[in-house]
Amino acid sequence: MHTLSDAQPGAIATLLRHIATVLPASLRPQVEQAVPTISVSAARLGLEVLDAERRAIRFSSAVERSAEFPLMGRVYFGALNLLQCQMPQNVRKAMSTLLTQALSGQFESTRRLLFLIARREDDPEAALCRFLLWCAVRINLLILTWNEPQVEAIGVLDSIEERAEDVLRELLTVEEIEETDCRPLHALVAAMLVDAYAAAQPLLMGAMSAIEVGNVDALQFIRRLEARDAALFHPGRFSGAAGSQQIVDRFPHHYASVAAMEQRRTRMRAKVTGNAGGPSPSTHRFIDLLLDVDGS
Repeated sequence: MHTLSDAQPGAIATLLRHIATVLPASLRPQVEQAVPTISVSAARLGLEVLDAERRAIRFSSAVERSAEFPLMGRVYFGALNLLQCQMPQNVRKAMSTLLTQALSGQFESTRRLLFLIARREDDPEAALCRFLLWCAVRINLLILTWNEPQVEAIGVLDSIEERAEDVLRELLTVEEIEETDCRPLHALVAAMLVDAYAAAQPLLMGAMSAIEVGNVDALQFIRRLEARDAALFHPGRFSGAAGSQQIVDRFPHHYASVAAMEQRRTRMRAKVTGNAGGPSPSTHRFIDLLLDVDGS
């Protein structure tokens, strides 16, 4: 039986320390101090993912089943919500540097490491890497279609999650991913983007129902918000009803209690109903930086 001590997530520690090398000197000690804590959390997540795999539960289903797999849902939907988190000026500068280096290919060795570890069998760290790579596909697709909310609103991004897991597992069997010039994550995201637009095209070509139009409008509104407010209206899927406690459990870093969450929701609804245009769009978020860097 695997224990936490059997599953030291070296890939996570390597990734964090790689990130630390390009951060401002003032931020590096904070990252270094966080490595042990994050590594333990990652080990727990890896065991949870391995449990889902052994029970033949698809990732897209496991993230909804918060009672059985709380960490998988928290990480997956939390990562999507993270795009709307606002960043202080010093963090924005550090992230801008990080993104520039990522675009220039300086993280390819770390990405390749995740793929190589993910090829192992019956290993919590490998399961963790498979799950993180699967999450990365959805995150990338969301970023690439951010200004086209209809793609998500009509359910296309949700609908290709199982296909993304299948393609990922197929890709892990290809020997060429060990070659230094191979960029497997780029290939995976590109393939899924093609699938997403192929699935979306016939739906978007037809007349949208009133419900679909309403979903697009709602999502456009949600995408203007800061992360804590966005999670109130768009917390991700649950296997059952999305009650207040379930939302707090999924986003504990946003809400200290159900009462705190309900108070924020009440204030947010008052802003929406009291202002024809709703609250002003949030700025200086992670997604704003990503789109700005990508656009440049």
